Amino acid sequence: MCFAADIDEEAVDEIIKYGGEFLRRERAVGSDPGLCVALPERLTNPGWLIAFGFSAKQEVLTKEYAYSLAEEMGIHLSEHGGTGDGVIGALAGAGLRLSGNDGRFRGKFTIALPGQAVSVAEIYAQTYITKVRNKADGRFLKDNELVELGEVVKAVLIDQEAVLLVNPLEVPGDKGAVWRTCSKEELKAY
Repeated sequence: MCFAADIDEEAVDEIIKYGGEFLRRERAVGSDPGLCVALPERLTNPGWLIAFGFSAKQEVLTKEYAYSLAEEMGIHLSEHGGTGDGVIGALAGAGLRLSGNDGRFRGKFTIALPGQAVSVAEIYAQTYITKVRNKADGRFLKDNELVELGEVVKAVLIDQEAVLLVNPLEVPGDKGAVWRTCSKEELKAY
């Protein structure tokens, strides 16, 4: 899991200590948790971190490489159990999050029951979603357009925003909805 947070610089060391202790204490048996704390304003070349993240999606990287890059960039990276290989994913996750264009947000939204239709405005009012977008052509929906909710309603990170992707319905649904939220399977590419 990767997330952005606003924290006072004086609290960074305390957060790192707490995060490391939490991972050691709560890690699943057999897991290899890693902790990465990157302060974007301190990164001299954020493109290196972003490139590492996208590279990790395509090839097997080593934890030695991850540690080397983290040290060069002034990023905290530490392992908290298992083989320690989790530092690769932790650093890659930070890079992908920094890119602003990769990843699904954790959790799902309960706006209404699956199959019900809600307006885009209602989606905005009940969630932190900032855009609803047609997956096929990238068009953003208007506030009054209706979306039929699927079993899972999840946001993805696109252009630094929480975006709900939808597909057109072949036949208008409940209350005239012409859109349906993408399924979990359709969102795996993100």
